[in-house]
Amino acid sequence: MEHEENDQTTQQENSTVVYVIGAMVIVALIVTGYMLWPKGKKSESPEQPKEAQKTETKTISGLSCETQWYNPMIGYPKYYISAKGTDLSDSAPIECTFTIKDGAKVIATASATATITIDTERNGVTYICTTKATELTKGSHILSTSVKNAQGKESMCKEGAMNLQ
Repeated sequence: MEHEENDQTTQQENSTVVYVIGAMVIVALIVTGYMLWPKGKKSESPEQPKEAQKTETKTISGLSCETQWYNPMIGYPKYYISAKGTDLSDSAPIECTFTIKDGAKVIATASATATITIDTERNGVTYICTTKATELTKGSHILSTSVKNAQGKESMCKEGAMNLQ
């Protein structure tokens, strides 16, 4: 009789171990399946092709200065100052003049002749002016950028748009 009770207890313990191991295997399979399941992108709007995201091009209506920026010369207190814009006329040259101030004091004036590219889609030309490396101090401000074309028309970039870092 005692032998039969030991057999039943041993069988119950064995079946409990089998159930516990089986439950652990099932949980491991569920976790693995969840981790390996491909995740969708979390964007609210569907991604559009890059060509569909282009902004509408504007027709060129005259001489304008659209953008100005600078690039530091690494290791030197010198900067390349640039401006980009458009012109209705394709006659060269286009000259850019950059006035740099430190407070109320003009510390430098730099000028450059533009590189012109014909833009037939916009019915005019685009230009980019870039100065030679100009020695300036950090914290200086580009006070004004003046652009003049061959017909004598003049345009100004937004004043005080840049602060040299």
